[in-house]
Amino acid sequence: MFLSFGNLKLPSTTAIFNITSANDCPAKKFCNHVAHCYARKTEKRYPGVLPYRRKQTELFDLLNGEQLAKLFLLEICTKKHHISKFRFSESGDFRTQSDVDKLTIVSEILKNNSLVVYGYTARPDLDFHSLSKVATVNGNHFKVTNEIRVVTQFSNSGEIQCKNNCRICDACATASDKTIEIIKH
Repeated sequence: MFLSFGNLKLPSTTAIFNITSANDCPAKKFCNHVAHCYARKTEKRYPGVLPYRRKQTELFDLLNGEQLAKLFLLEICTKKHHISKFRFSESGDFRTQSDVDKLTIVSEILKNNSLVVYGYTARPDLDFHSLSKVATVNGNHFKVTNEIRVVTQFSNSGEIQCKNNCRICDACATASDKTIEIIKH
């Protein structure tokens, strides 16, 4: 099994795949909340999480985009309940443009199989033009299809305010050209 399904905030109808772990995140120099990284806290708290995410990186490096998508679809088909979303980068980030390009191929195939694909990045130095056509890409303090802004308190500027529960909200999975504020936690 190379995908996880849901967590405390995500419904079990969401498949999750990480290109890298938070511990090995290549975007630390771009991220404005490295000291409060939620994904890194999880890797420290639960001993099996970091090795699992590193195995995901190995798989991502081993296969091409089409092979990855087929493998993901096979695993999704084994679930007894319907999987509607595919989230990338719960932890870590893209290392290079070739990671973005590979995930674009994966995302196109998954989208063509009726999955909503979305994820996060703190890499303003990479080109997300093609990926943003087949997936919702939430940029950390810069806009791709949406912008994620980590704040200490919500503003009154009409931004989307994170409910801290993806089971009741799909703002991050929907390309809306909006800014989504998330309270630092």
